[in-house]
Amino acid sequence: MDGTTRGLPLKSIFHFLKISRLIIFLCSFSPAQWMPNGVPVCDTSANSGFYMLPEIASDDSGGAYIVWRDGRAGNFDVYAQRIGPDGKTLWTRQGIPLVQDSATQWYPRIISDGRGGAFIAWEDDRSVVHTEIYAQRIDRRGQSLWQLNGVKVAETPGLFISLADHEQGGILVAWNANYGASNDVVVQRLDSMGNRMWPDSGVRISSRAGAIYAGDVVAIGDGSGGGYVAWSEGEYQFEKLYMQHIGADGSLLWPSNGIEVAGGLFEINVGMSPDPAGGAIVSWSNMTSDKEFVQRINPSGQRLWGSSGLDLGDLTGGGGQSQTGRRHTKDGKGGAFVGHSRWIQRIDSTGSKVWGDEGGTYTTVPSNFSNSIQVHDQRQGVFNFWTNYGPSPGLTDIYMQYVDSSGIPRSGPDGTVICAVQRDQDWPDATTDGRGGAIVVWDDFRNNHGALYAAHVDSVGIITSAHRESSDPRPATPHLLQNYPNPFNPRTTIEYEIPERGHVRVTIYDSLGKEVSELVDEIQSAGVHNVFWDGRNSQGERVSTGVYYFRIVVDDVYQTTRKSVLLK
Repeated sequence: MDGTTRGLPLKSIFHFLKISRLIIFLCSFSPAQWMPNGVPVCDTSANSGFYMLPEIASDDSGGAYIVWRDGRAGNFDVYAQRIGPDGKTLWTRQGIPLVQDSATQWYPRIISDGRGGAFIAWEDDRSVVHTEIYAQRIDRRGQSLWQLNGVKVAETPGLFISLADHEQGGILVAWNANYGASNDVVVQRLDSMGNRMWPDSGVRISSRAGAIYAGDVVAIGDGSGGGYVAWSEGEYQFEKLYMQHIGADGSLLWPSNGIEVAGGLFEINVGMSPDPAGGAIVSWSNMTSDKEFVQRINPSGQRLWGSSGLDLGDLTGGGGQSQTGRRHTKDGKGGAFVGHSRWIQRIDSTGSKVWGDEGGTYTTVPSNFSNSIQVHDQRQGVFNFWTNYGPSPGLTDIYMQYVDSSGIPRSGPDGTVICAVQRDQDWPDATTDGRGGAIVVWDDFRNNHGALYAAHVDSVGIITSAHRESSDPRPATPHLLQNYPNPFNPRTTIEYEIPERGHVRVTIYDSLGKEVSELVDEIQSAGVHNVFWDGRNSQGERVSTGVYYFRIVVDDVYQTTRKSVLLK
């Protein structure tokens, strides 16, 4: 043996292998990063063009759990994934199935278990008689803590689940139970081990004769071992809002079938949160009068904010689909944030409007928007995420706004677009990261099939790098706000912020990726800058109606992009 292999000394080969191992070791611990336009949570081409309807909950460690309905096996199943605070998916690529059988499972709901894991409930068709509710608890590694394929919540059919955490380590599950001639509301309590704490059939809290419809079921704990359930009931356009208080033993503490909170309603869209005195704050929309209302109910069932509740104002300022979504969240100070149209109002524990008469405006664009989701920043402000429907297919986008403690929007007057990729994005859901920011997930069709993408945002917009612990308020990378107005004609303002002095290029591209105009190409100081575009190309000619992308590049290293629409 001459000490060589194919002309290389053995000493060099050993040195190369040693360096290779070191590189592999370092790469295995390199942090993943949030990417512009989101990171893929599930992007298998086996899912066709259907909505996956994601739900999200905090993992209490800066990341989040995400569940969705998945059709890769030919029928719908429930899948889950955990995403870390750095944007890295932590479980098997494309997610893990929560049930492994040939039946259909769909429409999952998820909440944190407060101990690093999560509770999940879903509609399940494994019974040949009717749809039932099943639930599972998972740990941070994605392992099921209850029996394989989940536990049956009750010996009762079920649809339209509401899931609430319980102060004793379990969950409250409420749902609409279809008994053929009627649609009743049923609630069950499971302990931390998945055992039923109330009757096997659940506690039926509404079984009014002749009831045609029961929807908008919402449940919360009452802090004493029981809980509150709110729901709408009645015929189309003649609905009523009801509530019931359930004791720790499953007994009904208010009259049979609940108390009527409001009547003569249409498209109610119920929201609810606990109050500091063991009661509940409940909100609802009334499309008959185009108004949003909020009421506080004490543990005895008494209305504390007038017989009709507090009138928050009109619902007519935001377009045809602006009222849907989860638009109610507690503010951490005994009150609540409640959305109405394109505004968010903060109500304190006395029933006073904290942010003026209308509230904070999260967008000034009176266009069609829907699926509005609010997330408390764990301080004094609130995030709002929504779907904005453009004038043509491919222009459906996810937007966000941060409204600070004074009710002032901080993400531009119309919000910031989360994803600048052409093709539709829809059905967002979001949760706090526990550090003042939020993680949002959405349905995404950029690759011509159903997929899920997620992004992390702070109070000034999208973070496109790994999460950083810093007291420095400046962005670690360039931050490009959404242009305003948007859509625009003929002129719009582009605002951006750079963390330090550097060479800045701001360019505009059309939907085909062709450069249209260069607005900035110079050395600039750190801070906030503004530039205008009047809808002209580099030759001074006006461009046509369509989608355009604004891109900022700093020192040929950092870049970010926003999408806009020019209308004529």
